[in-house]
Amino acid sequence: MKDIDPTRLDLAREFRDAPLGPHSAELQKLLSVMRWHPLKGKPILVCTQSGREWRLGRNPGKRGEPVAFEGEPFDDMGTTLWALFRARWEASTGRTLEL
Repeated sequence: MKDIDPTRLDLAREFRDAPLGPHSAELQKLLSVMRWHPLKGKPILVCTQSGREWRLGRNPGKRGEPVAFEGEPFDDMGTTLWALFRARWEASTGRTLEL
């Protein structure tokens, strides 16, 4: 698996400013790396009310096991995606993303 360069804050800013895209080729590569991490413990997004509410959680790694939710629910998709990006950045780099 490829490592994520924690100094590439330009890519984090790009995602923060346009979480729904379009994304540059470099940001697309970064997102692909984040998405391909092992399932168990991976930060995930769960829709808890169709089109209205989302929560961050941790993938249990096994189908049928409950998702461990983290924090409060979100009511805006862009804000939710940014929170997921930050969680995956920290999981990937070991560093908290502060922008």
